[in-house]
Amino acid sequence: MPRKKLTTTEVVSKTATAPKATAAAVKPAVSPAVNKAAKPRAKVAVSTHKTRTTGVAPVDITAQQIADLAYFIWLDRGCPIGTSEEDWFRAESELRAKAATA
Repeated sequence: MPRKKLTTTEVVSKTATAPKATAAAVKPAVSPAVNKAAKPRAKVAVSTHKTRTTGVAPVDITAQQIADLAYFIWLDRGCPIGTSEEDWFRAESELRAKAATA
């Protein structure tokens, strides 16, 4: 048996008078706070790098100045082998101290 075709006015009236869903069939809305708590939060990267703050403005000390002073420190110590880093750091700290007082 063929189906009856509905006209546009019949379609509108049938959808407008459709039975309403009962309260049990409607899902309660979940608050946004519950949704956020259910989602895992991204971890925030925290820097543990500690920097020294001396309160002194940065001074332009060139590598050549440090190298020259480190060489003279090395000569004064009697030219020991394997102390280049110690001499470099000592020369650098001396130059920074001299620049801080100036």
